[in-house]
Amino acid sequence: MYDTNKKRWVASDREETLLPANELASDFALADAALEKAAAGTENVEAVYLMETAAKAGYAPACLAMADMFKYGWAVGKSKKQWYRWIEQAAKAGDEDARSIVERHKKAKRVRLAGALCTAVAALAMIAGVIWYTSAMPKAGRTRISLPSGVTLDEAESLDRKLELAQALRASYDTDEMKSGKIKTNRILLIYSGKKLDLHKYKLEHVMTDGEMITVQLGDAEEAKRCFEDLKALPGTQFICLDAYYGTGADAVNTLPVTTKTLGKPLYHSSVSGYDYYSWGVKAMKMDEYAAYLSKAVPNRQAMVAVIDSGVEPNAETKDRILDGLDVVYGGNGQKVESGHGTHVAGIILDATRGLDVKILPIQIGEIVFDPETQSYAWGCSASAICDAVDYAISRGVQVINMSLQGEVDPTTDPCRYYYNKAVAAGITGVVCAGNWQTDTSGIMPAYFEDFITVAAADVTGAKAYFSNHGKEVDVIAPGVDIVSYYPKTDTTYIRNSMESPSYLAVLSGTSMASPHVAALAAMIWLEYGSTPANTQRYIRAYCDGSGNDKLYYGEGMPQADRFVEGNR
Repeated sequence: MYDTNKKRWVASDREETLLPANELASDFALADAALEKAAAGTENVEAVYLMETAAKAGYAPACLAMADMFKYGWAVGKSKKQWYRWIEQAAKAGDEDARSIVERHKKAKRVRLAGALCTAVAALAMIAGVIWYTSAMPKAGRTRISLPSGVTLDEAESLDRKLELAQALRASYDTDEMKSGKIKTNRILLIYSGKKLDLHKYKLEHVMTDGEMITVQLGDAEEAKRCFEDLKALPGTQFICLDAYYGTGADAVNTLPVTTKTLGKPLYHSSVSGYDYYSWGVKAMKMDEYAAYLSKAVPNRQAMVAVIDSGVEPNAETKDRILDGLDVVYGGNGQKVESGHGTHVAGIILDATRGLDVKILPIQIGEIVFDPETQSYAWGCSASAICDAVDYAISRGVQVINMSLQGEVDPTTDPCRYYYNKAVAAGITGVVCAGNWQTDTSGIMPAYFEDFITVAAADVTGAKAYFSNHGKEVDVIAPGVDIVSYYPKTDTTYIRNSMESPSYLAVLSGTSMASPHVAALAAMIWLEYGSTPANTQRYIRAYCDGSGNDKLYYGEGMPQADRFVEGNR
């Protein structure tokens, strides 16, 4: 056995003649003697084998010898598990000392199990408490939100509920001064990825979330600014802004005098498609030729274009092509207009896609506000309304979104970018106006967004309109000066069309009018190819006339739709 004093194996001191006269005892004796020589490195493999043979056969001294070997690492590696295994075997073979060791081990194990059970119960209680606490704590997606006493978190579990809550916030807190764009709202829009968000130290009026965007309403400008600066500095903040109101991309810029004689007949009759068109842009971009080709090539395909604007009023010519949409501000189907802008924009898309199953989803996002300083009315929409509108368009499964809007933003923190990305990921092509401020598009929403198609405006000669913005984000240029399209009959600036159709027409100029020409082309491309937003943008940029020497103003030039016709590519 192992001598702990000598730290080596010592064979049993017994005469050969006194060994039990059986084979197991003989194997044990041989193994025991051989192990004594193991320090010299001889015979130990055979010795271990012989000892294990005797132990497995139930010879108690051999079992104890195996236990000693594993306990002290003699001729084998140390192993507490194997030591106890052979102690158990020795106990079963009748060794009383081994039985005592096993009993003590079992008793200690019971004590440890009891302690572990108590610990587990305490841990479960703690976990249950944490679960209760965290389930009771308001959250936004994976974010746990700490709120001041008396303030609750409204969690919108559906898009309808989200829109309802957002409408209520804007109606309750936004003043005419805010809506006119003179000052920002006291509302923070936040896209946050952190696990915890501590808002308890701020004077909050209301907090809501749809699991993506967190909306924080504060009572005054100073507190809103303090909260905004604090939240902006957090590592988990992806996008953040103080909600603000913006305008359309074009008002009636450089409007032509319009007479009954001017609008007594369509501006362009196409011998290719057989249709009459109002916009001279259809001819300039040869959209009638592509539409005629598609009407035969893909007669059963339908495309839906969301016009995120000021609402779209149907008339006798367009009522079957304008769907029930949404009024983000007041509720309703988006067909009650706040200004003629949205109707004019949608009309250009409908005009350019005659003969095709292209329909308009109207999404009204703004309201008209009286500005006492200028004694005039202006239409504006909030950033939160734009986010809601894009989210709604995604939910309706549109193929193209047109946004003829403009506003100054920080593109790196603009929460609208989150929804623009979401739309592109959903396979939606976005087409937007460059804006009318003769400035760089890099700080203008939504023109700054590189994955949308940004459109500058051209006049009838093909030259850039004087008012059009410029920048590296500009992809193409399109007709945007003196564009004839539908207009609401309830608007005081309408012009009655003398044709049989009870439509109303008006002439407007702006990049707002350029964008829908390209949106119509994007819808046509989708009808034929079902292409991704990236491919649609690439196709449109590839098939341009190359007009203009400065890409910052013209992009790749004016798209030529006839080049998409098979045989012309």
